[in-house]
Order: sequence, then structure tokens, then C-alpha cells
Amino acid sequence: MNRIKKWPAIRIALIYMLFGGLWIFFSDRYLKELFPSIVDYQYYQTIKGWFFVISTGALIFFLLNREFSKKDKIEAELQRNLEEKKILLNEIHHRVKNNLNSIISFLYIQKENFSDQELADQFSIAINRIYSMALIHEQLYKSSSFDSIDIRFLVPELISNIRNIDSEATKNVEFKIEIGDVFLNINKAIPCAIIINEVVTNSIKHAFPGHEPGSILIRMYKASGQYHLSISDSGVGLPEGWNAKVGKGLGLTLISSLVKQLSGSLEISVIKGISYDITFDA
Repeated sequence: MNRIKKWPAIRIALIYMLFGGLWIFFSDRYLKELFPSIVDYQYYQTIKGWFFVISTGALIFFLLNREFSKKDKIEAELQRNLEEKKILLNEIHHRVKNNLNSIISFLYIQKENFSDQELADQFSIAINRIYSMALIHEQLYKSSSFDSIDIRFLVPELISNIRNIDSEATKNVEFKIEIGDVFLNINKAIPCAIIINEVVTNSIKHAFPGHEPGSILIRMYKASGQYHLSISDSGVGLPEGWNAKVGKGLGLTLISSLVKQLSGSLEISVIKGISYDITFDA
């Protein structure tokens, strides 16, 4: 790659050396034959020197202008290709978002036809999971950058959607969000969004029986090359003797699977409620 970058300069130097060498060799030879007088020889040597300076300057200008024109054309072509790819990628995120929203709409319609409340609740959970993914693509579609998502804007929208789906269960729940400057690529943002959705949904469902007042805290920050995500509630905690390693719930299985996808670690503790602490590399 370095050789390719240096080749235009090497080529100009070689042409200059060849032109200069031939000029000096033949001009000196013929000047001595044409003007044997030392005075005439020195006079025409001066003229020859100025001619050499002007002609080589013009030659170098021509060669450099040619190289710069090539470079400008290549850069313009690369810029066009980059803009086309940005537009295409933007359109892909837009279409994915719209398709996921269409699926959400279909599930909402289907949910309205269920008389079984438990089945309707499962559909609500599925809708939230799909919405978490749709929200990522919506953020990327709106963003000028396609390689990172600002979690500070993502989490409040996730919580707002959870509230809208089950306003009765969340009416007495206070949400506290403490997010630092955390930017994730799509491969990390989607698992994190679904994890937050799962944990918060589980807390709303189990931590506050009878819709008792409570709070849910979501914290995320970056430190020492790692991301730290903590989700805790002030609810009733876990049943006595409960063990995370033998938990059979789909929610916990999904959370554990997503943490593995992040190559992270998960710790669950019970201190005045339940806390999920997840750590993964930046």
C-alpha cells in the first residue's frame, strides 16, 4: 500500500532525472562544438540554464497536475460510492423498522381477539421484544452515524413503550434512569435493549404484587474498558431458596442467552428487591 502511495512521486522523480540527464549530456556536447569561444559558450550556457529551469518547471507542473487530477477523480468516485452506501444502509434500516412495526401491528390485532388473559400477556411480552429491535433500527435511521447508538435516548423510549402497553401495572412504579455516555454498535445494542425490556417487564410483573408502589432503577456506564449495566427494583425480591442457575423461566433463559451473546457476565442479587448486574467488554 505504501509503495502504491509513493509511486506517483517516484515516477515524477525518474522522469525529471532522465530528462535532466539527457539534457545536460547532449546540450553540453553540442554547445562546445557550436561555440568554441569561451565567452559565447558561457553566454549560451546561461540561456540553456534558464531554458532548463522553465522547461522542467513546466514539465513538473504538468506531471503533478495530472497526478492530482487522477487523485481528485478517485476521491470523487469513492465519495459517490460512500454516499450511495449510506443511502442504501439508511433505507435498509428504515425498511427493517417498518417491517417490524408491521409485525407489531399484526400482533396487537391478534391480541385483541384473545379471551385468555395469560395468552394476551404473552403477546404483550413478544410485542415488547420486537419493539426493542425496531427501536434500534429507528435510532440508526434517524442518526447520522450507522455504527453506534446513544443508549441515553434508547432506554427512555423503551420504558415509555412498556408503560404504554401496560399502564395499569406501571402506574405506581417510578422509573429512574442513570445512563452515562454509552454508545453501542448494533450487535451490542439489540441484546442490551432486549435484556432491559425483559428485566423491567419481569419486575413489573412479579416485584409489585397488587400494583403496590415501587421503583425500578436502570444504570449504565463505561469504566476500565467495560460496560456495566445494572437494573434493580425495590420489590418483594425472590422466593426463598430460589437459585438463578436452576431457574426455568423463559425470561431468565433469554437474558442469560443474551448475556452470553455479549460475552459478558451476569450476577443476580437480592437486596431490598432484586438486582441484575451485567458486565461486558467495550
